Amino acid sequence: MEHAALHGAQLLGLLLSLAAPLLALAALRPVRGDAPETVARTNLLAGSLARWTRSAAGVGACAVVANLFVSVAEIEGRSALGGADPATVLRFATATTVGRLALARAALLALAALLARRIERHRDPVGCTTAWTALAAVGAAALVASALVSHAAALPAGRATAVAGQVVHLAAAAAWIGAVLHLALARRALAGADDAASVALAARVARRFSPLALAAAALVALSGVRAAWLALGTPVALPTSAWGLTLLVKLGLLAPVAAAGWTNWRVVGPGLERAARDGRPAAGVLRAFDRALELEATAGLLVIAVAGVLGSVSPPAPSGAGRLSAPQLRAVLTPRLPRTDVVDPSTWVGSATRTDDDLRYSEFMHGWSGLAVAMLGVAWLVQARGGSVAGRVGSLWPLALVPFAAFVAIASDPEVWPMGDVPPLDALRDPTVLEHRIGALLVLVLAGLGLRDEGRGGADRPLGRALPLLMIAGSLLLLGHAHSSFGTSESLGTLIDVQHAVIGGLGLAAGTVRWLELRGLFPRRIARVLWPSLVIALGFAMAFFYRELA
Repeated sequence: MEHAALHGAQLLGLLLSLAAPLLALAALRPVRGDAPETVARTNLLAGSLARWTRSAAGVGACAVVANLFVSVAEIEGRSALGGADPATVLRFATATTVGRLALARAALLALAALLARRIERHRDPVGCTTAWTALAAVGAAALVASALVSHAAALPAGRATAVAGQVVHLAAAAAWIGAVLHLALARRALAGADDAASVALAARVARRFSPLALAAAALVALSGVRAAWLALGTPVALPTSAWGLTLLVKLGLLAPVAAAGWTNWRVVGPGLERAARDGRPAAGVLRAFDRALELEATAGLLVIAVAGVLGSVSPPAPSGAGRLSAPQLRAVLTPRLPRTDVVDPSTWVGSATRTDDDLRYSEFMHGWSGLAVAMLGVAWLVQARGGSVAGRVGSLWPLALVPFAAFVAIASDPEVWPMGDVPPLDALRDPTVLEHRIGALLVLVLAGLGLRDEGRGGADRPLGRALPLLMIAGSLLLLGHAHSSFGTSESLGTLIDVQHAVIGGLGLAAGTVRWLELRGLFPRRIARVLWPSLVIALGFAMAFFYRELA
């Protein structure tokens, strides 16, 4: 979990560091001209590029260093809270190829932050051609260092071409998604005024950026397909491996990015050009531009988060390892009522490997938790549709979540007090226990927010924007869920990871739809049925299809 989050932060820093000079040199500098209004506006935009690059690159550099500690903790079978010996971390960083490349990446991102800070403080940010060029070179070097420790670099054959393809993929992602994030962050400066000079500038920037984004999107698609083929080896691995399913989640999130980009290219850009040419108001087109940028940026940020998870999940091996076996596939596709036949956990707690009774207990926990989630989805469906019953349902489901949170916190890890002898704080050193506790905390937060939800307007209930944010966070947690400390076999680990990828993907889709609905970027009539239905499907997947004995 920690590794996936830190990998996503590094990736965000890389993409924004490379995208900023690309936008400054290819889009802003050629269009600023000599008019004072345009010069001032482009400098404002360039200052935004530099400011966000400084922040993102700085966070990315810190994430690289933190990831060294997390990596050592994971190797030793502990969570980040379990700590890592600084001397061991230093040896890992200086004596291994992965560690040395991490140090190089951290140094390059720190240098990118310093260059961006220098540009930000300059009186003419657009005119800092040398600094922008240096920033592009540093970002490219950091990108290459990242590609050298990717899944492409671990391939047994064709490593050089695979790494080159990964470099192209990341560079194209920077030119597309990284640039979109920068434009969305600066969209008030770019499209916040309906005067002739502002409209003309927005039209020129859109005209120069759209072909670049289109070419970058094509490169992302082509290089991504090639990388996926090299990693998966066979189409069967796509729906039967955790890596393949996580890739499908990432591809699903790319769809709104591509749709919004198409709208900007074919509708918004020409509309801005016509308004600038005719000298007429462009408030409607500017609003469409703003909404499309927000949609692209929201989905793009989620793509980066899922890419962080994808980088921490091992692809399936050519031998078939990392994919569901035929009996496992049949088991997860065959529905069954939740288990009630569990034995006293004291009979298997402490075993070096996971026993059948342990696996039955896990199925019991997932099954009944799934029923609770499905019932919660039904309550949210009723509440989202409104009516007289919605108010009563809205006051009941938060109360039901309190015992559910206690159930998850206490029963998910029976070796931990109060069911077992392991002290709660000591147990947090285990990655799986830590993630279960975070999950229980998220449920408790939902309950607390729900109890305070009575004053919210009907369109924003339940919970307003807090709900999709919690759903997205919890779903990313599920996608990166770890079981490495339980003596889990490779086959069982694959089975668990595949199912968590399905559950996490459904939750992420539900949270994303709900967020876009609240932001006015998704039709409310469809969304108020779709996102609760996805929550119900998630609950059904846990309740009736989750398997560990197969």
